[in-house]
Amino acid sequence: MLLFMVGKQQYNQPCRLAMALDVVGNRWAVLVAREMVLGPRRFTDIHAQLESASTDMVASRLREFEEGGFVRKREDRKWELTPQGYDLLPLVRALLEWSFRNGVSPQVLPTGSPGPSELDFHRRLLTMSAVALATTFRCLESNDMHELRIGELTATLQGYEQGARVTEGQAQHPASTLTFTRESFMHFVVFGTEVVSASLGGVEFDGDDAELVFDYLVDVLDDLRAGRTVVTSRGPASV
Repeated sequence: MLLFMVGKQQYNQPCRLAMALDVVGNRWAVLVAREMVLGPRRFTDIHAQLESASTDMVASRLREFEEGGFVRKREDRKWELTPQGYDLLPLVRALLEWSFRNGVSPQVLPTGSPGPSELDFHRRLLTMSAVALATTFRCLESNDMHELRIGELTATLQGYEQGARVTEGQAQHPASTLTFTRESFMHFVVFGTEVVSASLGGVEFDGDDAELVFDYLVDVLDDLRAGRTVVTSRGPASV
């Protein structure tokens, strides 16, 4: 059982909310966890996605998460979420739902400020989708591997008894493939299918289960945008 967090900043209040914020309330903490949702990442890759964070800041958050049992460093020196780390995803989902419900929009970055590349931007949209899939109560009626292609970004989707897992990288012998244009995927995640069908290149299906997977994604992302109730998930048993 996690009794306290080892980070330097603590609220020191006998309150469950304050104790939770001791774990995830430090600056960059949740975003550091975000970078491992799509699978193990090297430190340099995690830091590269957090444009304004110093290397010391990212290293500190990883060290605190490691000491708390939320992440671990593998033999190949990549960092990954532990089953306890996957328990953070319903919290991340709640923040995403709050942002949709309250109309939170990305701010325009000041001139000269570092910003994400187009690839990184779509990786974040894919991460948001992965959070929704990992915390859904819906079951994908196919346990096969499926491939998602968004421009030059490729990911593997696999269903489990409850929810699904998305990892970055090609699927081995995918049962189906869904290919989005970059524009159609952005609108699909943020707005839904109505905008995708309107002159954005749409989605290409390949494989018998492709439309089933697409309909499943539609339902899961609709749930996220609508703020429907979800369940806690620690991810697949192999994590």
